[in-house]
Amino acid sequence: MGGSGRGVPFAGEPPVFEDRTQDACVVVPGIMGSVLEDAATGRALWGVSLAMLTGLTGPSLLGALHADERERAADADTARRAPLTRIRATKLLAKPWWLPVFQGLDPYSDTVKTLQRITQAPEAVAPFAYDWRLAVSYNGALLARAARAHLTRWRERAAATLGRRAAGGPGQARLVFVAHSMGGLVVRAALEQDPELAADTRTVITVGTPFLGSAKAVLALNLLNARVTPERLVRRV
Repeated sequence: MGGSGRGVPFAGEPPVFEDRTQDACVVVPGIMGSVLEDAATGRALWGVSLAMLTGLTGPSLLGALHADERERAADADTARRAPLTRIRATKLLAKPWWLPVFQGLDPYSDTVKTLQRITQAPEAVAPFAYDWRLAVSYNGALLARAARAHLTRWRERAAATLGRRAAGGPGQARLVFVAHSMGGLVVRAALEQDPELAADTRTVITVGTPFLGSAKAVLALNLLNARVTPERLVRRV
């Protein structure tokens, strides 16, 4: 505006400010949001092809996912001292998938891609797949370890390629957790177990996390022992 109070049209190009975070992001999916496979054979047990669900009912419905005694007893100490090895989580869901009781689950691919667009580099975003059959405390311990390793790698890369310090100072990269559903509980467990990790965390974003509990999650997990088809169970619920 000039001294006369008359407006002067802006003839140039408006400035564009790149809005990218320097932080390291960890994406934590919800219940049944990770692909699971048999560690010994590599056989897919969950999350790869909907065809694997066709015709399965009762005890045969994903029976291989039924937790054994050691898996049911696993806690944070188990994760730190002797992690379970029978079934492993390999990645986040990459395609739409049937979810008991909840009826459907969309993949997390778009979430990861969106975060990669607002970080300094795609490598700043790390998906965390976990065995959702197991205790939150167990997965929280694994997440704490994985998140610390991811932050360390990202700080080193940022220091080497982006001119940012690997450690120390207010400008260093910190952690941002983006969690869906049960994933928010896993993040909370990780931060409660590791105060130093909590101090290195800038923020936690959760979507649909049942901090007060979820009856539907109990129904979904107990479907492994149900003698009904997915369609019949959904109608009954």
